[in-house]
Amino acid sequence: MRDLRDFWNDHYAVDPYRNLEVFLLRNLPRIGVGFFRRSGFYPDFILWITSRVAERTRVLFIEPHGLHHGGLGGNQDKIEALKELQAVSEEAPFQNKKISLGGYLLTDTELKEIPGAEDKDWATLERDYRVLHQEGAYMQKILT
Repeated sequence: MRDLRDFWNDHYAVDPYRNLEVFLLRNLPRIGVGFFRRSGFYPDFILWITSRVAERTRVLFIEPHGLHHGGLGGNQDKIEALKELQAVSEEAPFQNKKISLGGYLLTDTELKEIPGAEDKDWATLERDYRVLHQEGAYMQKILT
């Protein structure tokens, strides 16, 4: 949350951010918005990003998570839930309403300490596993 706040305070008045509205909700565990595969997944945050110019809304489910314990395998249900949300966005009702869904697992864990990621790079984790490293320009990736 601090990274989002700091990034937004520094960039809200410049392109491409000046035409965005951003809302962040702390999701409540076990009673908030949850996704169920084999077990319940309640992402910690829900982020709405609305573009006034494109008249589109992105809804992202954000889970800050150290991946050093469960690794990729232990978080597979969360990863699959986030991928499914992205796939739902391609369906006509969402396209017609200009709404897209998605999300990320955010981690500050170093790549070499993530079980199951030994042969992967950050670009692969972002694309195939919806994992973003909390470093560098990751807020830009989330907001754009």
